[in-house]
Amino acid sequence: MIKFKIATLSFAFVLLVLPVSASAKQLSNKVFLDEETMTRGYTLQLESASVGIQPNTFIGEAPFWLRKKAVYPELPSYLEPASDVFLYQIDFENVGYFDKPIWLSFDYSEDPEHKRNVYYYDGTLEEWIALPTYLDTVNNRVRAAWHFPYSIVGVFDDLRYSIGPIKKSEYQDLGDINAVAVIAIDEATGEELYGKNTTEKRSIASLTKLMTAYVLFSNNVDLDREVTYYSQFDQIGARLRMNNGEILSMNDLMYAMTVGSANNAAYALVYHAGYSKEEFVGMMNLKAQELGLENTTFADPSGLDPLNQSTVADYAKFVRLIMKSPQMLEHTAASSYSFVTRNTGEVHSFKNTNELMRTSDLYITGSKTGYLDEALYCLALKAKDGDREVITVLFGSPSPWTRFSETERLMKWAFNNYSW
Repeated sequence: MIKFKIATLSFAFVLLVLPVSASAKQLSNKVFLDEETMTRGYTLQLESASVGIQPNTFIGEAPFWLRKKAVYPELPSYLEPASDVFLYQIDFENVGYFDKPIWLSFDYSEDPEHKRNVYYYDGTLEEWIALPTYLDTVNNRVRAAWHFPYSIVGVFDDLRYSIGPIKKSEYQDLGDINAVAVIAIDEATGEELYGKNTTEKRSIASLTKLMTAYVLFSNNVDLDREVTYYSQFDQIGARLRMNNGEILSMNDLMYAMTVGSANNAAYALVYHAGYSKEEFVGMMNLKAQELGLENTTFADPSGLDPLNQSTVADYAKFVRLIMKSPQMLEHTAASSYSFVTRNTGEVHSFKNTNELMRTSDLYITGSKTGYLDEALYCLALKAKDGDREVITVLFGSPSPWTRFSETERLMKWAFNNYSW
């Protein structure tokens, strides 16, 4: 069903299309959706781009446009268009948000050399923001979901993140690593490439949230379900700024927890999934046993309790197991996320707490940060270089910037110097 109207947001989304001669290019496509059609759903196609509306997304009739845009907001220097830019528009009266996502799908003709994402333009922030994107390399198609009836949309390559081989002249010497415990492993085999205090058990802070997400996904959490935020979920530390009674989706909460590291989002997810804190912690510890994590224990779902503990060897093994899941990859590799509360129209936008998502040329496919006084600064990272992937885990780094710089150095050292 449809909720409310948004007057202040405009969005842009970039997409991939196959090259077409100028004379053959179609500039727009328009249909009129009647009520009978909308009970079945409809997909509007323009060249290699399509916008799909699910059955019963709304009740009624509306014109539906998909248009190319020759003029669109300026891109930051690190983004390069991988396609034309499009505007889609569903003129359903007094509607600003659909409960069911609209699916955007775009074909591409060449494999990307840099990280490729669907973006939208946030008119309030005046920024291009990446949407959680699935790159289907088998069918050469990029897909993303979005909830708004009007958006300028497309696909861009981020020139900061190369998918090709890392330059061999960089990071030949690893040097000293200041974090208390560190490991790098080959994702394909699990083989240790580098280790320091790999079996020392330490507090893991918000790295805990990876297990929280994994348990919820393993129990088929309904990400589309709308839920209410209650003040009882409020926690210290990183948090999603919500008011009592605001309505959002479980998927919004999941991204707030994995991307924004929001402690209150973790507690809200557990509650709305139907578990008490004690029940859920028991499930987390049982899952750790099932996965063979002999030195890993959990005490709360957010990571605020210092008794959430593991070793870097255990947690690298854990990351290797769980980040084969498309859901885990999607929710831990997003550089940012935005949503609108259903009943108030409040816009929430946040960036990934992992600064390497914005500053490094590593092709990062999954990550999670963590901090507590007892744990110091922690970071788990999965990155790709050609057809190779490496997982690194750092516990007890002395500063937030050190964990990022040492992770980047360790990751590039592993790609450069290990004999694969």
